[in-house]
Amino acid sequence: MFLLPFIIIAPLLSFLILIARRDKLTIQQATLLGLGGSFLSAVVLMVATISYFLYYEAGSVLSISLIDGIKIADFNPSISFAVDGLSLMLTAIVTWVGFLVQLFATWNMQEEREFAKVLAYLNMLLVSLLTLILADNLFLMYVGWEGAGMSGYLLYNHYIGRSHHKKLLAQFVDKSANKSVYANNKSQLKNTTKIDNSKTDTADDDLQDSNNDLLKIMGISRIADIAVLLAMLLLYREFDTLEIATIIQQAGQQFQVNDASLVFIVSLLLIGAITKSAQLPLHTWATSSSITHVPAPVLAMLHSIGLLVGAYLISRLHPLFILTPDILLWWVGVIGAVTTIYAALCAVAQTDIKRIVAFAGMTQMGFVFLAMGIGAWQLAVFQMMTFALTQALLFLSAGAVIASVAEDTTIKNANIFQIGGLVNNNPIVFYSFLMGVGSLNVIPFITLGYYSKLGILWETYVANSLGNQLLMIMALLGVLLTAFYSFRLVWFVFFNSSRVNVRQLTGLAYKIPLVLLAILGSGIGFLLSPNITGILTNTFPNSVGETLIMTGEIPERYMTIFVTLLTMLIGFTLGWLAYVKNKGVFAQRFQQSKIGETVYNCCYDGFGFSYLYDWLVSKPMLLIARLLNRSKLAKRLATYISPQANINPNQPSSLIGSEKTSKLITAKNISSFDGYLFGFVVGLVVVLILGLIS
Repeated sequence: MFLLPFIIIAPLLSFLILIARRDKLTIQQATLLGLGGSFLSAVVLMVATISYFLYYEAGSVLSISLIDGIKIADFNPSISFAVDGLSLMLTAIVTWVGFLVQLFATWNMQEEREFAKVLAYLNMLLVSLLTLILADNLFLMYVGWEGAGMSGYLLYNHYIGRSHHKKLLAQFVDKSANKSVYANNKSQLKNTTKIDNSKTDTADDDLQDSNNDLLKIMGISRIADIAVLLAMLLLYREFDTLEIATIIQQAGQQFQVNDASLVFIVSLLLIGAITKSAQLPLHTWATSSSITHVPAPVLAMLHSIGLLVGAYLISRLHPLFILTPDILLWWVGVIGAVTTIYAALCAVAQTDIKRIVAFAGMTQMGFVFLAMGIGAWQLAVFQMMTFALTQALLFLSAGAVIASVAEDTTIKNANIFQIGGLVNNNPIVFYSFLMGVGSLNVIPFITLGYYSKLGILWETYVANSLGNQLLMIMALLGVLLTAFYSFRLVWFVFFNSSRVNVRQLTGLAYKIPLVLLAILGSGIGFLLSPNITGILTNTFPNSVGETLIMTGEIPERYMTIFVTLLTMLIGFTLGWLAYVKNKGVFAQRFQQSKIGETVYNCCYDGFGFSYLYDWLVSKPMLLIARLLNRSKLAKRLATYISPQANINPNQPSSLIGSEKTSKLITAKNISSFDGYLFGFVVGLVVVLILGLIS
């Protein structure tokens, strides 16, 4: 197991070289460095996993220390890793999915000007996730947690912010220049032709949406980070240690069931978990309209393995949640079930293929939280694996679809209603996409989702309590809606009449990831995957269903299968009736009615959560930025942070003096790397204050 640190060291070296020499590397060199780090990490992980199962008993927990302790007064955190079945399984998912996604990115994104920097950020995300998963103490776990948030934010900012802002900044500069030419004095302004502001007004709206999305990503991420950091500090105060194993072992002795202090700590951990895993109500960062600007491989990385962070936090610290059963069932479980329905309703109304896949990911992660809520921990981990493989496959398949129609200028934002007829153009893309959609549902035997979701639904049923029965009904509704929007998605992209010019895709770099992910996400993947129970021996307590199976009882198993499959078939049938048999006429008429228009707009806009966080997060941050922008000191600081903004604090008539453009400059500064660090410092101050109060 001495090779284990190289799982993190390999992508870390790739990140450091790529970020340091990003402007000097050729495309081939950047590709070799980016793929080399993730591939070596995956290979080392395979060797470490084989060694673990050959030389150690199942359920053993190994500790590998790199630095024994960093002495800071009484605070003595160590840099060491814990190896058990859970960490090995999640690490395998992260490394191999990360490598396959980056392989696809080298085919899909090589024409980008800053390709090396994007690969560096992807490797930074990989390093952060591996650090979080393998950490044996809360200090190192939080380092990985914060690193994952920072790398994700930098990737979003790279696409949603910088290139978009530069284009719109140029429009504002042109507008200001035109006004200065025509407005030397009032008399000249009256005699000139009126300036057409329609384009710049549109730019204002587009810019404001992007700024708001970036600010929401930062603000909501800070909420999660503050909550988790405060929870970890409180755990340190209670246990006088940061070692996760010690906290887990002593939790039952330190706290009674539903202890008030523990309820508060677990609530903070849950806030962080639902944010990072994009669950209601702190999910808007993952499904905003601006993700249409982000390439599919980047979204595949952020959504397939990035969203595992929150679910992993709960599963790793599961004894704390078990001691708060009300939170576990009525918060973790209910949030998962409600998110499944909510995201499926939103997906039904979307037109952009990437947003549909993003909402589909929320529904699948909802099943993970549902499984944890009912105490089916091993099935929750199984569903994490299904989720990661399915989301990566769907995003990469969507990326291939977008690439095949990229030359058609009539398509806007990969609108599924403007594509159509791709079924015969590229069989690999079609069957890969179909396998991903099948795994979203419960297509029997041939998809991984069939085994994980049916197990979760059966566990929900056999728990035999009112709360669990309600959760099962909600989960079945999620199955119905998922089948409906899945049929809609596949029909309009592949089977509806062709309306686009399609180019043939070539290259192994896109075929290999799609084929391997399709195999792993199929029934073959289920047969190839090792026994989950064997891997997770002694990691989790047995669920109700597992206890019944050990006693030889499997009550209503086949009835659960029948009801679930029937529900899925009803969803497919409704989709067929709405979009094939009726050719969308009923759906169009319903959408044009007053009630239908309201329902559609609610689903399309995510039931207003984005607007809510505009008022709660974005607007307050912009208000603070504009207040700071009035001081010369703040302007000089902004110039230091972003010299490319060309802000001159001694010239009140400069670009910063405009009310609209001041929003752009301040939002741009907030969106910078320094702005993220500033937000972290502010969050840290808040945590320290709350810690002193508590």
